[in-house]
Amino acid sequence: MVATLQTGLSSRQPSFPPLSRCVMCGANEARPVLTVEKAPRHHFRPLAAARRDADFGVLAIVRCGRCGHLYNRSFDDRQTEKLYSAKVLTNAPVSPGMTKGLEDIADSILRRAKPRPTVLEVGGGNGDLSLLLSEQATVVHLVEPSEAVPTDRFAGTKVVFHKAMFPAPTLGEQRFDVVVCRQVLEHVPDPLQFLSAIRESLATDGTAYIELPSADYITVNASIIDFHYLHAHYYRRAAVMALFARAGLEVTEVVDVK
Repeated sequence: MVATLQTGLSSRQPSFPPLSRCVMCGANEARPVLTVEKAPRHHFRPLAAARRDADFGVLAIVRCGRCGHLYNRSFDDRQTEKLYSAKVLTNAPVSPGMTKGLEDIADSILRRAKPRPTVLEVGGGNGDLSLLLSEQATVVHLVEPSEAVPTDRFAGTKVVFHKAMFPAPTLGEQRFDVVVCRQVLEHVPDPLQFLSAIRESLATDGTAYIELPSADYITVNASIIDFHYLHAHYYRRAAVMALFARAGLEVTEVVDVK
């Protein structure tokens, strides 16, 4: 099965530009943690690319005064689609160790799924994980907005490519045995709406694999290097468990990846 499905980027209005309230508890009081007036919007840029002011933005990490949630108060939802459709990808494996780690993740996901599952990967970057999953899946639908992914990359494979933001209109009403979402939730301004869309994409007995950075690790280790402009939120484990429950997802297993 080979297909590439494309949809134009939507012109929806921002839900809250920028984040003026905590998405976890609704409070609008917050204490500053870290401010960088000119932070790079992307982790890297091609060497030959010209340096422009538009490539930088304000990083304003705050802690909610009521529940302690960490988030980037300057993250602007009006820029989300532009940011993630850019020709920049940061999740492609660049070493044997990273490739082996991706293979281990694919094996772990497939061991917990029914045989020959239907799979949806949300925000899968260049599709390396989707291709690994497709070796044992009936079909894998990959939703990724980046212009860096060539539309013919998946020719001759069981990966159906949707160049779009999630939820992609081209998915229709399809439901999947497995939904994979790695290192994406922290980028989403409205996590509850996003997780609810993932829940709606699951079959009745489906399973979601959701991987994200740990705010507990950042706090304990004072790891300011893990604050990025592209990350809207930084979740503590207890808080994200509550968020999953609000979205109708039942947590069956928690794994520390690294």
